[in-house]
Amino acid sequence: MRSVDLVENKLREADYFLGRMGEAGFNVWAFQCDFTAFLASARSVTFTMQAVMSGHGEWDDWYEERRNRLLAGPRGRFMVNMRNITQKVGDVGLNSGVGGPGQRAQQFFPKSLTAKLSSREQDLDAFALSERHMGVLVRLVQEWLYDFRAMWGVEVPVVWSGSIDELEAGLGFPAGWTTDIVDDASGEEVLLLSSPGEFFPNIDDLAARYPLIPDA
Repeated sequence: MRSVDLVENKLREADYFLGRMGEAGFNVWAFQCDFTAFLASARSVTFTMQAVMSGHGEWDDWYEERRNRLLAGPRGRFMVNMRNITQKVGDVGLNSGVGGPGQRAQQFFPKSLTAKLSSREQDLDAFALSERHMGVLVRLVQEWLYDFRAMWGVEVPVVWSGSIDELEAGLGFPAGWTTDIVDDASGEEVLLLSSPGEFFPNIDDLAARYPLIPDA
C-alpha cells in the first residue's frame, strides 16, 4: 500500500518551487527552472493521488467528478499543456517580463499561448496563474482528505470475527490499509484503520496561502 503522505509531499513540493518563482526577481533563468519544476510537481499531485487510491471502490467516480469540476477549465488545461510543452519540447513559453522598484518581477506568455484562457486571466503573468492553479490543487487535496478521512483513523468498536482482509473489503478500503488491532479499556477490540505509522495530513497552511479562485 502506497503511503498517503506522498500526496502531501508532492503538494508541498509544488509549493516549494512556486515560492522560489516568487523570489527569483530578475533572474529569468532561475524563474524558468523553477517554473518548469513547479509544473512537473503540480501535475504529479493528481498522479500520486491516483496511485495511492488505486483499488478503492469509490475512487474513480470521486476523482472524475472533481477533475471535471476543478481541473477541466481553461486554466487547468493550460497548465497541463504547459507542463507537456516544458517536459516534452523543452520550451518554457515565456517571452517577456516587467519589473520595477518595490514590485515583483513578472514573466509573461505570448498571446498565442494564453488565447484560450478566460479574458480576465489572459494578461496574468506566469506566477499569478501558477498561484491560482495551486489553489485548485490545494482544494482538490482538501476534499480528498475530508471525503476519505475514514482512511486515517476510523475506530470500529466491535469485535470482528472475520479476517482483516474481509473487514477491509466490506468497508471498501484497499487491501493492506489496516494497521493494527488493539484492545480498548472495556476489553472490546478496536480496529484502527490508517496507513502504517501515519497521521491525518494537515494542509491548512497551504489552504490559507492559496485560496480557491474558480477556473472559468
